[in-house]
Amino acid sequence: MVTGFGVPQFSAILDCANEAKKYGVPIIADGGIRGSADIAKALAAGATCVMMGKIFALTKESGAEKKRVDFSKHVYEIHAKYRGQASKDFQEDFKGGLKEGTVAEGEAFWAEITGSAQSVIDELTGGLRSAFTYAGARHIDEFQRKVQWVEVSNSYQSESNIRTK
Repeated sequence: MVTGFGVPQFSAILDCANEAKKYGVPIIADGGIRGSADIAKALAAGATCVMMGKIFALTKESGAEKKRVDFSKHVYEIHAKYRGQASKDFQEDFKGGLKEGTVAEGEAFWAEITGSAQSVIDELTGGLRSAFTYAGARHIDEFQRKVQWVEVSNSYQSESNIRTK
């Protein structure tokens, strides 16, 4: 959004994985992971692992700064602060500010705690386990070999009754 040089994470993984295979270099999917479906797609596209900073920053056990947000006398939520490493907030705290001539590219915001880290791990691994089962795969290499891609229409999300957060 800042530089105009971004590409969708899926396309980036496919392109990088094809080149990395020539040299035996692993690929880390960094960004765009919102749930187990995104992990499965990233792994199938060629990633060997994924980064999920935001997902875990919003758990109750994270080291993220927390605050209580009161809505009424008995209704409140606990929020955590998420700061991407390219955000102005992070750069100011850890590097004393932005480098001269640069701009922040990351995001920083407060959001409601999503639950425990264990509940997040259980949900993600359960979804990923199902994806591997559907592909008939026992490990990442086999998953990457067996997955078949299909192009779907823009109507796919609404036609499939997919609910997004």
